[in-house]
Amino acid sequence: MNAVRHICVCAALAALLASGCGAPHGQPNKGSEVVAPNEVLEFRTLYADNCAGCHGADGRGGAAIALANPVYLAIADDAAIRKAVANGVPGTAMPAFATSAGGLLTDAQIDVLTNDIRARFCRKRRRERRTLDQIKRNNCRNGGSSDSGVGMMGNVDTKN
Repeated sequence: MNAVRHICVCAALAALLASGCGAPHGQPNKGSEVVAPNEVLEFRTLYADNCAGCHGADGRGGAAIALANPVYLAIADDAAIRKAVANGVPGTAMPAFATSAGGLLTDAQIDVLTNDIRARFCRKRRRERRTLDQIKRNNCRNGGSSDSGVGMMGNVDTKN
């Protein structure tokens, strides 16, 4: 009888010790940490939180121009898109998003948005409308070629 009680006590102690072997109390489980807002570098999150409200969830427009518009993408090169995101567009509702201009996005986050707007929306439009002329397709692949900077974004000076 004494041996049975000893085995039960040992089993209870082992179970008690094993139940506390996960993450120590007060520490988060691995993978459950929340990324700081200025460290988010995923396009979908950045676009949804900062762009989709005006430009539409799929870039097809809303209160502001459609970023998935092939004409816009042909006219606005990467420098113009980056400048508009970072500094805003004077005379329009487009605010500045760069921290250096009073916004909340870092340079790395603006780079993600600039690069992926063209990459995602040009690719999507080419799949949907295979009849786009060669100039528009080349501009999507090569980051645009307009030096005038005048287009759907308004008068955006890309030379600075």
